[in-house]
Amino acid sequence: MSTLQIALPDNVKAVLDKRIASGNYANSSDYLCRLIEEDERRRAESRIETSLVARLEDDRSVEMNETDWGKIRENFKMRYATRVGQ
Repeated sequence: MSTLQIALPDNVKAVLDKRIASGNYANSSDYLCRLIEEDERRRAESRIETSLVARLEDDRSVEMNETDWGKIRENFKMRYATRVGQ
């Protein structure tokens, strides 16, 4: 595990301290790790959304039927189960 030393403005440090005091985070490292993970998740969702919108605007789009959606659901369930199992 790596160590990072950062300088924070007093107002930002106060927010950090308040979040830790709430009991939802063990320490500042835990809180910052969660923030970074959430940022990564939001960025991934944004990339997916951008791709979906681009695909919807693409003339090559195809109609999906219930079988197609069923395959997508099953694929998602398998991928989710793999992640949760880690």
